[in-house]
This record gives sequence, structure tokens and C-alpha cells, in this order.
Amino acid sequence: MRKSVIIVQPATNVYVERLDSVLSELLDKYTAVHTCRRRPPKKISRWLSDEAVTAKRLRRRLERQWRSTGSDTDRVKYRQACRQANRLINESRTSHFKRRIESAAGDWKQRWRIANEHLHSRDTDKTRTDTENSHLSKSFADYFASKLSIGLAAIGALRSTPPILLSTLPDPLHVGHTIDPPPPCQST
Repeated sequence: MRKSVIIVQPATNVYVERLDSVLSELLDKYTAVHTCRRRPPKKISRWLSDEAVTAKRLRRRLERQWRSTGSDTDRVKYRQACRQANRLINESRTSHFKRRIESAAGDWKQRWRIANEHLHSRDTDKTRTDTENSHLSKSFADYFASKLSIGLAAIGALRSTPPILLSTLPDPLHVGHTIDPPPPCQST
């Protein structure tokens, strides 16, 4: 530090500038530069009210507390917070879409766009690959095809047997006499 550029020229402004540059060089040399990026908010959070956000934070905090302690009272508090947070989230979503639909009062194109967004009609399943989806649909098709063939075989078997004649069925009076009536209830 004594041999650095700071000590050589003592003018105040120059001294401050050089001190700043030397300190910046030292910090860059001995410490890593970290950039911190805030994760962008999810689409779900744009319609959450402040109450719902607070309730979600409380729910998560109580969940961590319950998981760490394992206490039944902590679990009850956590479940109450879950119900409260879910109620507030649903209310926020309802009021958000209600406001959006009311704001697009005369614009039917905008209303359909909002309805499709609400119904998730353009969302695709990104949990499986195309080959997995193909295999799954083939297994569904095979399953239902086998069910249909079993059903058709059963129908064919029924058609090949002779019809049941009414004369071979037992008489209802005869059935009643062969089945013993239950013993009477005895109350004491």
C-alpha cells in the first residue's frame, strides 16, 4: 500500500479517485464478483392479492416449523393456514378473472381470450416426451380394444346359447315355500 499510486500524488481529488481504483482492483482480485438475480414471478402470482401472498408465506413458514418439530399442534396450525391460504388464493383468482372479464365488456374477442386463458385450453402436457405419450396412447388403445373384444365374445356366446324358456323358470310360490322364513325376533 505504501508503494501504491495513492501515496505518490497527495492531491485530494486525485487521492480519492486513486483510492477508489486501488480498492476496486483489490476487491476484484481477492473476492469473486457475484451477480444476484431475482427469480421472475410465476404467472400465478400476478393475480394474487397481498393477503394471499402473506397467507402463502405464513403457510410455508408453519409447514417448515411442523416438519422440524413433528408436533401435532404445529400440524393443526399448518393445516388451518393451508385452508386459509387456499381460500384467499381462490378468492384472488376469482376476483382477478371477474375484473378482467368486466373490463372487456364489449370486446368479445378479448373475452374469449380471457376464457381460454382461464380454461388452460392452450396448455400442453410437458411432463412426458413424445415417445412416452405415444406409448401411453397405444397402451390405452390396446386396453380398450381387449375390453371390446371380451365384450363382443361374451355377446357372441350369449347369442349361440338357446333362449331361456319361461316354463323352465321356477314358480314364485314354489320358491317361497322352499326358502325357510327367518325365525321370529324374540325381544326380552
